[in-house]
Amino acid sequence: MALGDADHDQSLTAAEFDGVAGRWFAKLDPEQRGRVTRDVFTERFPGLLPAIDGGGRPDEGRPEGARPRGARGPGGNGGTELWRALKGAPGTAGFDSLLTREEWQAAMGRWFKTWATDGSAALNQSRLQAGFAAVLPAQNFGGPGGPGGRGGGPGGGGPPINGVELDPLRAANDAGKPLISKLLAVPAWRTRYLAITRELAERWLDWDKLGPIAESYHNLIAAEVALDTRKLEGTEAFARSLTGEAGGREISLKAFADQRRAYLLKQVPAVAK
Repeated sequence: MALGDADHDQSLTAAEFDGVAGRWFAKLDPEQRGRVTRDVFTERFPGLLPAIDGGGRPDEGRPEGARPRGARGPGGNGGTELWRALKGAPGTAGFDSLLTREEWQAAMGRWFKTWATDGSAALNQSRLQAGFAAVLPAQNFGGPGGPGGRGGGPGGGGPPINGVELDPLRAANDAGKPLISKLLAVPAWRTRYLAITRELAERWLDWDKLGPIAESYHNLIAAEVALDTRKLEGTEAFARSLTGEAGGREISLKAFADQRRAYLLKQVPAVAK
């Protein structure tokens, strides 16, 4: 928003959004060849959007490409997800190894029209977040959630996802996750997957087993956490995170393990090995 909002009205017109797209492609293609390969695109994608530093502030005034300690922001497999959205799924005619500037600008123009669903001439922050979250579902454009995964959709406006009660077969029919959806479509692999899920719940989410391991690592880094001036949460929150009452949307690791274990043992029947 800040990159393209020339008139500072907290919205992006089609022309402003097109300008942002142009500046983004310039970052992807600093050599000005007019095209980028898939490998280059996925490598440079994390640098398109600013990171947020450990104190929740935009990453300003830092050298190009530098990310502060504790930075968070879009990354991971986001480049692959965006490439898929731009070029189509693997195996389709469009999923080639090159993206031209013209293809990029045209896709951004189509997205602007799609995201401005109310027919408005501009996108506000929430619609911009919702649009990118739809294209890049693996990224967190709506702010951080707690360990329980209770964060909603973009800007907190989407349906809540309760990590404690996340269905282990949630991705079984998700075409956007081709590996797991195709594996789970095979009855034998589905049965094995559920058997392993049950075993993990029985053995490794048992706090008598998991607790001592988690506590040892918690104690190992406690002194460094106390010294860290750029952490996302305070030292007191870290101290509570293992077994205490975290508060708000967050729950302790023990509470998550206990609740997740109970849910899985109830939902996933024991399977004969």
